[in-house]
Amino acid sequence: AAKEAQKRIPPSELFRKETDKYSVFDERGIPTHDASGQELTKSALKKLVKLYEAQEKKYKEYLKSTGWTNSAIDASTAC
Repeated sequence: AAKEAQKRIPPSELFRKETDKYSVFDERGIPTHDASGQELTKSALKKLVKLYEAQEKKYKEYLKSTGWTNSAIDASTAC
């Protein structure tokens, strides 16, 4: 059940709740600075990008399984 709930999280929201660890995020929602304001190392950033990309894949599979497609989402937000 936890895995199913994890799939429902949009990749852009994956790290946003972790404000105890991260303070600044890029346009995709990937952290760029830790909680103390220090820029993340390249290796830490690389790990987060991998997690983001994996979540993006899971989320797309989840949307496909529910019948939602990117075009349906785009159409619903275009109004």
